[in-house]
Amino acid sequence: MNVEQIKIQAERNNEGMAIKNQYVIGSINECIQSVLPNQYESACKRAKITIAAKKDTIIDLPIDLVKVKKMKRANSKYGNFEVFDNQIEFENDGIFDINYLRKPKEITTMTETPEINSAFHYAIALFVAAREKNRLFGSEDVESQRLMSEFLNEAQNANVSVLSQNGTRRIVAMPYWG
Repeated sequence: MNVEQIKIQAERNNEGMAIKNQYVIGSINECIQSVLPNQYESACKRAKITIAAKKDTIIDLPIDLVKVKKMKRANSKYGNFEVFDNQIEFENDGIFDINYLRKPKEITTMTETPEINSAFHYAIALFVAAREKNRLFGSEDVESQRLMSEFLNEAQNANVSVLSQNGTRRIVAMPYWG
């Protein structure tokens, strides 16, 4: 869905109440920049950077970084680093390849499609609807709370769907006490 289609779905969820484009874009950006990436890695995009670093030098990481996934130095896995407050420090000199998860890019127009797996689009529409109800009627509004609860459930379902599509769903073995 593009932003216009998400808006239409959000308005349906809000009993046909019109939502201004600026509020739709703002709510979508809040959802894809803050809410979803902080809860679900599957809502993030993969990215890679190369850094030339000196030992014990603190280097700023990209502002959109959510989590460092893997680090390589000279094509070998490297684990001697520390990340804090979106900065990184290495214990050795070298050139490092960093694979990380980043937040989806912000949207600016109604014709764009959010840079997030489409499984999350309906959840985003619920978030937009909940934010609009909250904006108009306050945080105590029962309908706003119901929509936010529905958003959280739908986001969880979307996460499970994305993980099972990618084959990365983790299976935990249970002990057999037979």
